[in-house]
Amino acid sequence: LQPSPIKGVHNSVWKQSPGTEVVKRISDNTASVTEINQLREYIVTVLTRFAHDERILMWDIYNEPGRGGNEHYSLRLLQLTWDWAQSVRPSQPLTSCLDGSIGKKIKA
Repeated sequence: LQPSPIKGVHNSVWKQSPGTEVVKRISDNTASVTEINQLREYIVTVLTRFAHDERILMWDIYNEPGRGGNEHYSLRLLQLTWDWAQSVRPSQPLTSCLDGSIGKKIKA
């Protein structure tokens, strides 16, 4: 559960989502079908809802994979997230900010 933000403090309660343990389970193929489906459903639902909304300039579908202790574990989730987002075919471009990413495979 994410705590309430501290007023006036930027990113005061920022959390790595979906969390390091989930990212690692996805990387080593031990994540449950439920975990994978929840992530897929969230991404597909949000992108479908706003796929043609002119207020959306672009989608940053996974910001800085590899941060927060995830190192190279993030690559598999990045690939899945990209596939799920592309399946929606939104009118806006898809991006993933790799600035600050850690891991040779992610930077390649």
